[in-house]
Amino acid sequence: MLNRHLNVPGHSLTAMETIFGWVVLGKTKISCQRIISNHASYNAVEFQLDKFWQLEELSETKPFTNEEIVCENHFKRTYTRDSTGRFAVKFPFRDSSDELGSSRDIAVHRLQQIERRFSKNQSVSDQYHKFMDDYLKLGHMELIPENEIDVPASSSFYLPHHPVPNKNSDKFRVVFDGSAKSSSGISLNDN
Repeated sequence: MLNRHLNVPGHSLTAMETIFGWVVLGKTKISCQRIISNHASYNAVEFQLDKFWQLEELSETKPFTNEEIVCENHFKRTYTRDSTGRFAVKFPFRDSSDELGSSRDIAVHRLQQIERRFSKNQSVSDQYHKFMDDYLKLGHMELIPENEIDVPASSSFYLPHHPVPNKNSDKFRVVFDGSAKSSSGISLNDN
């Protein structure tokens, strides 16, 4: 409503100016059998057509970068699908995985830290070990034979991880730390 209004003398009718035009409101003793409603609008055809084509226009697709093309080709070459329908894809390293360096020491150190925390909370320890057993059974990780533990760093990577407890319950989730730096100062996330 705008500030302008007019009162009709002798009646309780008021005309008020709105952003849409004038509106008459109030009570009257006159009975009306017919209701008339007028509506006027103006939309230029050119404006409507322009708006229509903006909505219907396909957005420009930008071409893939070289890195995206390499990643797409890597996916096509390396993906597999198991009997349950799950997909497995090898990590698409940007550079040679030889640059990763050794990650065993940092992973062992993190595991020792976790074990110290577990000594204070047996429930979390039990849940964590169950999680790791399930992960092993699902094939998301594998045990390394003792004779392969000290293999060159270029053929393996130990991924440090830790449990993050839920403050509202006794449950937790395991977070894998792809940002942990290896002996070369490079992480999985860097690569």
